[in-house]
Amino acid sequence: MRTTTHFKAGLNHKKMAPGRVLVSVTLLSVALLGVVALVSCKNPGSEGESKSDSRAPGFYTEGAQAPVAGITTFDEALTWLTSNAENDGQYTLYLAADESSPPRHLNPDTLNSASGVEITLCGSSGERVMTLSEDGNLFTVKENTKLILGENITLHGKDDNNASLILVKVGGVLEMGPGSKVINNKNTSTNATSGADLSGGIYIYGGSFIMNGGEISGNGGFSGGGVRLNTAQSFTMTDGIIQNNHVEAVGGGIYMQDWFGGGTISGGSIINNTAAEGGGGITASINGTLTLSDSVIISGNAANDTSADDVGGGGGIKLFAGTIVFSGGTLANNTALAAGTAAGSHNLYVKGGTFTNSSGTPIVDSVPAH
Repeated sequence: MRTTTHFKAGLNHKKMAPGRVLVSVTLLSVALLGVVALVSCKNPGSEGESKSDSRAPGFYTEGAQAPVAGITTFDEALTWLTSNAENDGQYTLYLAADESSPPRHLNPDTLNSASGVEITLCGSSGERVMTLSEDGNLFTVKENTKLILGENITLHGKDDNNASLILVKVGGVLEMGPGSKVINNKNTSTNATSGADLSGGIYIYGGSFIMNGGEISGNGGFSGGGVRLNTAQSFTMTDGIIQNNHVEAVGGGIYMQDWFGGGTISGGSIINNTAAEGGGGITASINGTLTLSDSVIISGNAANDTSADDVGGGGGIKLFAGTIVFSGGTLANNTALAAGTAAGSHNLYVKGGTFTNSSGTPIVDSVPAH
């Protein structure tokens, strides 16, 4: 069964008040930044499996069997890299304790002018937490720099922050792997300036995001509670969970806006997110195409606006502009409280754009029917 609906509509919504840590650093060529690869918290085993990396805590240069003396913290490692990082080098740091950190900027200016820097954070011997100590983005990543969040690393935000926990700008790449978490950051900003950071967890502003696992949960903001993609270069989600995030407007789990790159969600779960207006799971107002396929689950999300003016609707997905192709997965058991045109759009509300269902299974509680 294949159904396609075409609409044209603008995005107009009301504004509402508002242990041990392993850090692995690899300098890659710019061409590799967009490639999906195994998170390097573990050494790759046979046939793509992983095995534990058993090196002792410390800071390691590429190929070294012994750590560099005197480096035991993230601050010390970053200071070393600021003066010594080289193109196409590889560095690994194992931290021995949880850390509290102010905002950090990861780009060639802070990494000895090295291009293609890749930094991987992981927890050793169980979950380890990096907690944001001041207002702002814990990490800002840009200009041919890549941040990977790997096994057992948790980034923890603030309850009264004025920004998302991670900001990825033009040329930057963020990748999340199994066992990583981005949690508990509440962005209270309502700045209406174009491009303003209004997301709770992750804000991709001109950069790219790869989610191969991990969890984004307990975050809040004005739009894009878990993730906001604005003019993003690319977005891929193959696994992981985006859950229990909340926004005061649209996109409880994910908000995609003015997005020019292509994107695919082929696995993982977007569940139990809420939007005070519409699009509890996903809101999309894009210039590209998002493909939903395979084992992705979009369920238990809620759009809580009760009015009849099209502000709400789309408990699972609300599409304003662009194209979504649904070729497989689960889009069910979401809730929308809207009246009027959007009434009954618990799982899907196509206010504008094109939604194509090529999965062979009708989507129940969809407005219009798909």
